[in-house]
Formats: sequence, C-alpha cells, structure tokens
Amino acid sequence: MSDAARETPLPPSLIARLAVAARYAISGVSPDAWFGPQQPLTPQAPPEVKGRQFDYPFGVNLSYIPRTTGGVSFAELRALADALPLLRTIIETRKDQVAALSHTVRPCDPSADADAAARAKVAAGFLACPDRRHSFSAWLRMLLEDMLVIDAATLYPRVDRAGRLYSLDVIDGATITPLIGEDGRAPEPPDPAYQQVLHGVPAADFSADELLYLPRNIRAHKLYGFSPVEQIALTVNIALRREAATLDYYRSGSTPDAFATLPKEWTVDQIRQFQDYFDALMSGNSARRRMTKFMPADFRLIEARQPPLKDQYDEWLARAICYAFSVPASAFVSQVNRATGETLRLQAAQEGLVPLKAWIKAALDHVIQICLDEPDLEFVWVGDDAVDPLQQAQTLNILVGAGIKTIAEARAELGLATQPKPEPKIAPGGQPEPAGFGKFNPYHDERGRFTTADDAVEPGAAQPRSATRPKGVQVATESEPPEEEPKPEGAEEGKLETYFNPDTGRTATVHAGSGVELKSPWINLRDLQSPTYLSAPEAASEPGTIAEAVAPNGVLPGEPRAELGSPRTMPASDDPDAAAAVYILRAYNGQQPISVRGGWPDMFIAEMPNGAFITFRPAGQASAQTLSTTATVEINDPVVNALNGDRQLKLKFPRN
Repeated sequence: MSDAARETPLPPSLIARLAVAARYAISGVSPDAWFGPQQPLTPQAPPEVKGRQFDYPFGVNLSYIPRTTGGVSFAELRALADALPLLRTIIETRKDQVAALSHTVRPCDPSADADAAARAKVAAGFLACPDRRHSFSAWLRMLLEDMLVIDAATLYPRVDRAGRLYSLDVIDGATITPLIGEDGRAPEPPDPAYQQVLHGVPAADFSADELLYLPRNIRAHKLYGFSPVEQIALTVNIALRREAATLDYYRSGSTPDAFATLPKEWTVDQIRQFQDYFDALMSGNSARRRMTKFMPADFRLIEARQPPLKDQYDEWLARAICYAFSVPASAFVSQVNRATGETLRLQAAQEGLVPLKAWIKAALDHVIQICLDEPDLEFVWVGDDAVDPLQQAQTLNILVGAGIKTIAEARAELGLATQPKPEPKIAPGGQPEPAGFGKFNPYHDERGRFTTADDAVEPGAAQPRSATRPKGVQVATESEPPEEEPKPEGAEEGKLETYFNPDTGRTATVHAGSGVELKSPWINLRDLQSPTYLSAPEAASEPGTIAEAVAPNGVLPGEPRAELGSPRTMPASDDPDAAAAVYILRAYNGQQPISVRGGWPDMFIAEMPNGAFITFRPAGQASAQTLSTTATVEINDPVVNALNGDRQLKLKFPRN
C-alpha cells in the first residue's frame, strides 16, 4: 500500500474535544473577523456543575461553626441588639405588636363541611401551646427574636412514637449550620441539610423534613439570612459610641462648669489652698451652695460652654434604626403632629407588620398542612390591623351592601368561620320548598335584595301602581298552583317580581315573563317603593290606628321578657328584610303615609297621618360599624312610646 493511500484514524479524545468545541462555538464568529469578539473559552468544569446556585468556597461544609464564612457573627449581632437601649426597645415593640394579634385556623375552602371546621379547632388547640410549655404569644416572641436579630429562626417538630406531631420546639438558630449539595442548594431528604453545633463540635444532623430553618431575608450568594440588626450594624455601632461618650461625660467629664479668676499676685500654693477651701465649703451642703459668697478682688467667673447632649444626628440615628424595623420614629423625634404620626403609623403597619405576618403565616401553614397532615386547613390572622377597625367594618359593610362582596367573603377577610348552610325548608305536603322561596335564591344577593331586577323605581319618581304588576298573566290563589300561560309579548325574561304572604311570612320570587302572578293575600313588595302607594293619603284613618296595630290591647310585640326601652326581638326568618317589610304593611293597617324618604329594599322613613314615623333599615345596614344580619324597624308613635317607657319602639328581625 502506498503512502498516499494510508489513513491515520483520529484518537477518540480528539473527537470529543472537537465536539465540545463545536457545541460551545458561537455561529457567525470568525477568528479572522476584524477586531471580532472571538470564540469564548471552552468550559473546563464537568457538565453536572451547570446551574450551581453560587460560587461557594471549597469545602464549605467543613466549616461547621455557624456563620464563620464572613460577616458579623451571631454573638456580635445579639450583643448589638442588647447593648443599645433604643434598638432593644424597637425590637420589643415589634414583638409586642405581633404577639397581640388575634389568629385562628380555618379551612382553605370557605364551603368546607363541618368535619373540616372540627379539625381546624383541633389544629388551633395545638397552636395554643405549640411546644407544650409556653403560650402561643410567648412561643411566637422567641421565634421573632431570632428572626429580627440573627434571621435564623428555627423550629424542631418533635414527633411521638406513632409519628404524629407532639410539639413544635424553638431551637437557637445560632447553633445551626446549613449544609449544601454540589449544586449549592440544601440536599433533599433523607440527606442531612442542617447540622447543629454544640460546645464547638457537630452534635446532630437534620434532614430538610426534620427541621424548619426559616430565614426571612434569603440571598442567593449567602448561606445565612440578613437580619435587620445586621443591616444597621454600622449605625448601631455609631449610636453605641455616642451613648458611651455621653455616659463618660456624666461619669467623669473633661470640662468643669465654670472657671474663676483670682488675683494675679497669688502664688500656686495660695490658689491650691483657696481651691481646697472652696471645695470643702461647697460640698456636702446643698442649701449652702445657694448662699452669697465673698471672693477676693478682681474676681471674674467664666462659664464653660457645655457640649450638646442631643442633636439632629441623634434623631437621624433613631430614624434609621426605626426604618430598618418599619416602626414609626415619632416617639424619638421632634415636631411630629397628629396627622403625620397617624400616617407614619399606617405606613409602618403596611410596610413592616404585614410582611411579618405573611412570613409567620407561611411558616405555620407548613406546620399545619405538612407536620399536622391537614392540607385543607390554613393559619389566618383575624382582622386587618393595618387599617382602623371602624374603617374596615364600614368598608366591608359598603362592599357587601353593593353586592361586590358576599357575607361569606367578608367573614373570611375578618378571619371568621363561615355560617353553616340552613337545612332546606319543607312545604306543607312533605315537598321541599320551591327554589323561588326564601333567601337562598340565585337571584338574591347576600342581603336578600333582587340583583337582576331592571325595573326598579327611583324614590320620588312617578309611576302608576299598576306598573308594578305583571300584565297578561293568570292570577292564582295560594291554595291553587299558579297556571302558566304563553309568555306575554314584550315580556323580559330577566325581570323579577317579588311577593310576600302576610299570613305565613313566606317570600316568592317569579319572573315577569313566566306568566305567573300571585294575588291576595300575596303582596308585591315593590309597592313599598311605589310613589303612588307611598304618597299623599287617599283617606286618612283616625289617629291611634298605628298604635292599635302595633300593640293590640296595649301589648308590645317581640320577646315577652324584653325590657321596656330595649330593642325587642321578633321571630327569626330566612329573610329578615322580608319579615320587616311584612310587619310594616301590617302596621299601616290601611293607612297611607304622608311622605316617604327612600324606598324598599333600601332604608326608608315613612311619616304617618297621626304624626308617627316608621323607619326601616335592611340587614347589613343596621349599624355602620358591624356587618349586621338583622333588619330593624323603629316606630316613633306617641301611644306606642308611652307603652314602651317613653321611648320609641325598636324591633329586630334576625336571620335564622
């Protein structure tokens, strides 16, 4: 074979290197390009290194003493927090604020059954004493101390022999060293992820599911958290040195309060003798210090200028330290009026307290859902302390009244349990009540108002009374089932008509286009807001009729044991607004009001011919500060007032 035909195979290592080089080559970059970027260097690390979290030091797991890889040590952070009184008071204030909050455990799904509510009570009972030694507030203060000072809050879930959670113990986070895998992250169980160091030696290993290591301010290039105390360590050092200088000023001092001149002819011995005499004269007798003193001739007193013990820089230090913990600095600075102080308080609550509550909730949700094995339960804070409770109640009242939120959503926002759904009512004959009856109707909102009606009449607008009745339909009595006719021409499917039966107190809602109308004793409640019905009386009745209807034979309605002058409770119903409206119709007793302000289903006030006033407040608007589920009727009639201890009668219509 000739030399020209001879072939030399490439070694496998060369082929591999060429493949790797081609893999990382940038297409379009030529080596002979004019001042080109050139190809990057070929990676030298093995493929499994790709995606490492950070460039940790070699053998970092061998540095078992916590926080020795740089920064401020745990001992120094705790010394700073304890040495500066201002910093310690701020930390304690933040702990007090969080520990004073109310909390509960509830199902994640508001529509959960009673079993979930019972399990939530058991979980809440466990959190009442998590470590079986301290109350929840005391336990939480220990956890917050390690989070605010060293950002190494640690929980150890202790289990019994059956594997169930026995206690949730707080461990000193300064004894825990995080371990990492090759990718720079905590190893997955069952590999050790944390190591506890006691007396300078590794004492125990924990996997990620055996220990809850909860740093709040995590950074990708660090193994440990970044606490607020560490963030202001330099500022705290400056404040400590100013405190030490002030203490030295009061303890020893370098400048006397004043200098006094003596005759220049005096010798040093004479000056020393006079100094000793004067010191002995002034010491030990406070009253004598105020007496007149006779001095030699040519005497002159020179007062020394005292250094400022507090200036603007001290206020700046206080502001910086308070800002690190999102605590208002109004207690440490001057010239803060009430409006500014309130703004600072709300800002501190929203920027500091709310994130802190979220951190605690995330930790306790893990405990409840993983350690207690209750994945459908959650830890919640009751109420919103970032806003005024009165403002929160008024806001929720408005949102519920406008139909933007339901009562269940409002209760969930307040951290309250959802109300149980009532059992379906059984109509006479053993059949379930029709869907159109009662409050739980798809066309009702949470206050029992009819949200799909598009023919509501504004108060004061003119409309004939006949316009409130469906046209072209068959009238049926209560004992007879309504007969349906073909849908009248022009009827709208979404329009609703609502009726009440004064004899039974039942509610019926029918579509205007369904061809159904209910006649007497059924009353169309839209008549309550019809201007023709609530307008000038056609024939005024005799005075006293209202009193006779409200209190027949002088007997007031409501609970028989109710005290005079106090609100009297009427029988509960599924729709308190409806029950109140029926009572008002009975109280009219055939009379027509002289004037009406407002209209049902909202609040209205009716003035009667005999001078009486009837006020209706629907459920949800009975109080501006609470989400009431009780409708109220107030009757201000002279005769009724006399029966009620010279006070107007107030009736409450509660919900079942």
